[in-house]
Amino acid sequence: MRLHATNWLVGFLVMMGATAHAYANCGDVAIEGYCDGNTRHYCNTAEVVTEECESCCGWNGARYDCLTDCPLPGECVDECNDVSKFGCSLENTHEWTCAVGANGCTTRTYTACGPDQICDESTTHQCAAKTNINVCGPIPSYGICQGNVFKQCVNGEIVQTDCGAQGLQCGPSGCADCVDVCEEGTAKCLAGNKQSSCVTFNGCFQWSGAKSCGIKTCVDGQCIVPAKTPDEGVDAGSTAEVTVEPPPGVSNNSSSSSGGCIMGLTNAGMLDGSLMLLATILGLILFRNSVDGQR
Repeated sequence: MRLHATNWLVGFLVMMGATAHAYANCGDVAIEGYCDGNTRHYCNTAEVVTEECESCCGWNGARYDCLTDCPLPGECVDECNDVSKFGCSLENTHEWTCAVGANGCTTRTYTACGPDQICDESTTHQCAAKTNINVCGPIPSYGICQGNVFKQCVNGEIVQTDCGAQGLQCGPSGCADCVDVCEEGTAKCLAGNKQSSCVTFNGCFQWSGAKSCGIKTCVDGQCIVPAKTPDEGVDAGSTAEVTVEPPPGVSNNSSSSSGGCIMGLTNAGMLDGSLMLLATILGLILFRNSVDGQR
C-alpha cells in the first residue's frame, strides 16, 4: 500500500512538472546539457531538447545555458574549481568529473548512470545501485534548491522540479516567478581570482558563472590590471632634497693613557710645557758659561 501511494504521488508530481529520476532516457545528456557552438542541448523530462542561442551558449555556474553576458574573446569560464573535483548531476542521473580543456579552463564530463542506479551525492558522488544507498541523502523533506532545480525527499524518493524548464526560478518554497539574489549592475570576486556579475536570467537577477580574470586581478568585482609598484630610491633627475649627515667632529680634547695615568694635552698645556723646556735649556747654558769663566 505504501509503494502504491508513493507511485501515485510521484506520478502526480510528474504531471505538475516535477519528476523522479529520468534514468538513461537522455543517454549521456544530463539536465545540465552541453554547448555545440551557439546551440544548447539538455535533458528535460527524459527528452533531449535543442535550443539555438541568440548571443552565446556557455556555463552559467550550474548548467549550460543561453547567455546574455558572454565571455570576451580569449576568456573562458571554469566549470569546476579544480581537476580534483567530481560530483553528481542536478537530477542525480549522471556523475561528472573535471579536467583542463584545450582552452586552459576546467570543463566537466558527464557519464550516465545505469537504469537501476543513482548518483550518490551523500557519500561517493558516483553512480551506485539504488538499493545500496540512501537515495535522498542530504535532500530534506521541505526541499532545497540545487542550481535552478527544486528537490524534495518524499517517502524515500527524490522528487524534483526543473524550474528553469518552466521559465521560473528556484526559491526556498519551490519554483517562483522571480527570485532576485543580487542587485542589477553589481559584481563580486570569487575564490581563485574569479569574477561573477549580476545578470538577468529568465527575468530575474542572478549571479553569472565564475569567470577567470587570468593575468588580471579581481578587485571589487572587476578584472583589472595590477598597479605597478613604484621604484624605490631617488631618480637621477629628481629635485628632492637629500640630507647628508656631516662626518663626526674631531674633539679638541684628546687623551692618552700610560701606566694607568691620563695626561691631558690641551693647547694651553702644550704652550706651558714648551716655555718650561726653553727655560731649562737657557738655564743649563748659563750655568755652563759660568763654570767655564771660573776656570
